[in-house]
Amino acid sequence: MKRGFTLVELMGIMVVLAAIMLAVVPTITNTLKNAQINKNSNVQETICLAVKSFLVNENGSANVNDTVCGFDLVGRNYIADNLNYTNSDKSIDSESISNLKIIYSEPTDSNPNGCSIEKIASSDTTSCVTKQPLSSRIKSLVNKKNIGWIFKDKAENIRYRGSNPNNYVKFNDELWRIIGIVDGKVKLIRDESIGKYSWDSSENSINSGKGINEWSQADLMKLLNPGYDDVTVGNGDSSVTGSLYWNSSSGKCYNGQNNKTTACNFNGQNGNPKGLSEKARNMIEESIWYLGGYGLDMVNQATLSDIYKLTDAERGTTTWDGKSNGNDKVPRTTIWNGYVGLLYPSDYAQATNSTNCNGAVGKWDSSANSDCKTNDWLYKEDYFQWAMSPRSDYAYLVCDVGYSGRVTDWDAYNAGGVRPVVNLKSSVKVTGGAGDKNNPYILE
Repeated sequence: MKRGFTLVELMGIMVVLAAIMLAVVPTITNTLKNAQINKNSNVQETICLAVKSFLVNENGSANVNDTVCGFDLVGRNYIADNLNYTNSDKSIDSESISNLKIIYSEPTDSNPNGCSIEKIASSDTTSCVTKQPLSSRIKSLVNKKNIGWIFKDKAENIRYRGSNPNNYVKFNDELWRIIGIVDGKVKLIRDESIGKYSWDSSENSINSGKGINEWSQADLMKLLNPGYDDVTVGNGDSSVTGSLYWNSSSGKCYNGQNNKTTACNFNGQNGNPKGLSEKARNMIEESIWYLGGYGLDMVNQATLSDIYKLTDAERGTTTWDGKSNGNDKVPRTTIWNGYVGLLYPSDYAQATNSTNCNGAVGKWDSSANSDCKTNDWLYKEDYFQWAMSPRSDYAYLVCDVGYSGRVTDWDAYNAGGVRPVVNLKSSVKVTGGAGDKNNPYILE
């Protein structure tokens, strides 16, 4: 017959087990605690190294107190989002990298990893920002997977495309959009028109009052750019002076045949469009703009597969020959240096991402090519938009993007939608925002 443990024996065993637990548990606890500390330290080291790499690659240098958002590190593949961070006092407990902001500092004995980490507060809209050149932000998107609304064209320019890409910026305290990086410069266009004005007008004896398609002396150029404050614009109303949009001022603007004028005001009040602020003007780089022209036959033949022909013509030397379809004596130029211009027909054509767009840009108004315009963020159905490029076979015709969706031309005197286009200085940086309409990039 088997005998069980007596009460005295059981109590002895429990005393022995208790002694063992007292000896072992603190060791296990300390081991686990040290393991967690080492794990947290390794995660912090990984985060800090990622931040330094980000700042050096994106900004050119890592400076003390530079702040980086965790979601930028994750979004641009500097670190994986499956890491969770916990600090020593558990004020941050197993937090996703995307919910953190990291402040860079040089490594010290007390902070060998060289950064401090904080949780992004739900109300935090200013302190977690990534200051980097806008051009760097755009370039970082090009090679990302599953982003179909940004691409490189044949000339290696970066362009946005599609019906509504994330290319919104807050510029001049209003919404503008990024056309792309063209000729190494970030190119912006105002999201909406500043009004409807003549590209150029003239008295009846010159081109029958239809204007002159030479941008370097056009009425619209003088409205948008600096240097014409005290200059009589055009050869019509002597009270029409220039630079009204540039200076956020008011006066008269041309908007019809035979030097017809209308009151215009760019003070940004009472529903008036806003002219350029001093801050915005200081961000704009004086640039070369190309004034080569072409005939309507080119836009009626150029499709997306050979759109470079349109671009080559815009940068070419073909202009009105001064012999037919006009009588003005104004010399034509092919290059202009200035601050504010307009879009090119080729900008519009390359802003679509329709997979069914096979028609020529001059025929995008047809039902067969409707996908071309509906998938093009530069298209506006409410008004036609003036473009930079002149017709080369007429003295007074200028290319435009029609509200029907096709690239066509119109007499320069007509009142068309004006969406200013500018190139930014390379020093302009992003300080916040995500690029969508509700959260545009913030610039400084």
